[in-house]
Amino acid sequence: MVFQSPEGVARATMQPQQEAMGEAVSRSNLRRGVVYLGRSTPEDLYVELGKWFFYEEGYKWGQNRAADLRHLQLAESFATY
Repeated sequence: MVFQSPEGVARATMQPQQEAMGEAVSRSNLRRGVVYLGRSTPEDLYVELGKWFFYEEGYKWGQNRAADLRHLQLAESFATY
C-alpha cells in the first residue's frame, strides 16, 4: 500500500509516525506479507524488501540500536544497488 506521507502509514498501521531514529516512512508486516510505504519512491519499497532478505527470523527491532542501524544499512545498500 502506498500513501502520500508517513502520516498515512501511521494512521493505517496504528503505529507512531516518529521513531527513535527519525520518521517512519515505511512499515512491513512480515507475517502477512504487507508493505506500507509512506512515499511513492522505489527506494522505500526496496528498503522494505531488503529487510525481508537481511533480517533474521524473529529479529526484534528497537532492542539494540547498533544492530538496528547495521540491519537498516544492509537494507538501504540493497535498495540503492
